[in-house]
Amino acid sequence: MYAKAGKILDARGVFESLPERDVVSCTSIISGCAQLGLDEEALELFRRLQREGMSSNHVTYASLLTAFSGLAALNHGKQVRNHFARCEMPFYVVLQNSLIDMSSKYHGRLEDKGLEIFDVMVKGNNGIQAEIEHYGCVVDLLRSAGRVEEGFEFYQKDAF
Repeated sequence: MYAKAGKILDARGVFESLPERDVVSCTSIISGCAQLGLDEEALELFRRLQREGMSSNHVTYASLLTAFSGLAALNHGKQVRNHFARCEMPFYVVLQNSLIDMSSKYHGRLEDKGLEIFDVMVKGNNGIQAEIEHYGCVVDLLRSAGRVEEGFEFYQKDAF
């Protein structure tokens, strides 16, 4: 609640005073920092909590990818993606969208990498069905790259 209201210091105060932390509380504070653009703080919190034995889930990693996106840390994002591949963790929609979004923010020309991730997801044998949120993310990716017409055509052709 505090983080969503932009009061990260209050959120941190509550978090630090918790007698026990779980994946939800840890992810909430990391996500709050990342969503407020406090990317360095989100990353440092993740590192600290990992050292303390925090377990992570797909939402934790999606929040981490948001921070990496703000830090222009594409290589770190790739490491998270590779970690998921090695651990054979389910590749949830929120992670896929975070990877697409992260790819769209690097030196204005990696939107093709985001499209490649989308294609692998859709055409892969991973049992994942593309949903309207995926298509919206791709359209936003193309829009951010100034490829508005291509995004419109993609949506009309592929989403319907």
